[in-house]
Amino acid sequence: MATDSATSDKRREGTRAAQLFWTRYFTVYDTLNQARPYQAMLARQLELLAPVEGERALDAGTGSGNFAAALARRGAAVVGIDFCEPAFELARQKAPGARFEFGDLTCVLAFPDNSFDLVACSAVLHVLSRDEQVFALSELARVLRPRGRLMVTAFANGFSAIQVYLETLKAERDATGLVAAALQSLRYSWNTLRILYYVWRIQRQHRRGSYAYVDETILGNLLSGAGLEPRSVERTLAGQCVTALAVKPISSRDAE
Repeated sequence: MATDSATSDKRREGTRAAQLFWTRYFTVYDTLNQARPYQAMLARQLELLAPVEGERALDAGTGSGNFAAALARRGAAVVGIDFCEPAFELARQKAPGARFEFGDLTCVLAFPDNSFDLVACSAVLHVLSRDEQVFALSELARVLRPRGRLMVTAFANGFSAIQVYLETLKAERDATGLVAAALQSLRYSWNTLRILYYVWRIQRQHRRGSYAYVDETILGNLLSGAGLEPRSVERTLAGQCVTALAVKPISSRDAE
């Protein structure tokens, strides 16, 4: 019993530490909304998922609510889940008509089978171990209705935050000119440094084996293993992430 109690206490301590990390990260995360590669990634994710007004959508790992808000603007009925509940304050400001609630992708989700027409899991999967990814995708597939679409984005093997930053500077220079790009870089320099620090900590967990990044083959196999049919697997965010779209097939039981 003492061992079980110690294990439980350690797990709770780890959960609190992770929640604190993400709470702090989300105070600067939305600086990414100013980065053209990030904007392009969100636009591509939305294009792939192609939400239709009235569809039920789950944003799994909603964070500060950027993608939930994009889905809501398309008229989807959005539920956002995350285990970092303080982020919901930001998310509700962006998508006041959406519902946000606690959810942990390493645990069984509190939704019946076939609950959603769409599921999004953006920039979350890579902060799970490979076994946790397998479980999380099986749960996301479970709550997705037959013929429903799932979009997932994760850090690619070899992920480089510096490369994303350099591509952001280049895209801003090309769009607005050198002086304007330099001024924007200075304006967001402190937040950028903090984001790079938080990503460095994510990278450290990856090197330790706690987190698992993907490539096109790995992500495609993970989706197939969850019983989904990959339709598109491609690089996004200046080539530093992998984004995939998959569809849940109709089973013989569903067809009856």
